[in-house]
Amino acid sequence: MSEIYFGQYQRAENGDWQSVIGETVIAPEALVLTEKDSVWSLAGTGWGAYPELASTLGLETEDSGILYPEAQDMAVIAKRLLEDGKTVAPEEAAPVYLRDTVAWKKLPGRE
Repeated sequence: MSEIYFGQYQRAENGDWQSVIGETVIAPEALVLTEKDSVWSLAGTGWGAYPELASTLGLETEDSGILYPEAQDMAVIAKRLLEDGKTVAPEEAAPVYLRDTVAWKKLPGRE
């Protein structure tokens, strides 16, 4: 679909990641960044699919070596959230679907 999944996060002093630009699906040419002053650590497959994007945006980058999320990394975040009491009941837990309306439209009779 010629789009990328994008989110921008900044690490706080306590090690937590703070959202700067929340999760979104966007055409690479529509991406506008407000914070470019630091070195960006790139993760995910979108940067490889659009190798010119970082230089077009004027970013100083480093490769994080991370292409896909791993449970061990998410467990560290989950542990901290649990310790801070930031939990939800299991029946209220739900994944975030950034393309849910696209998938819905593909079902028969839902065009």
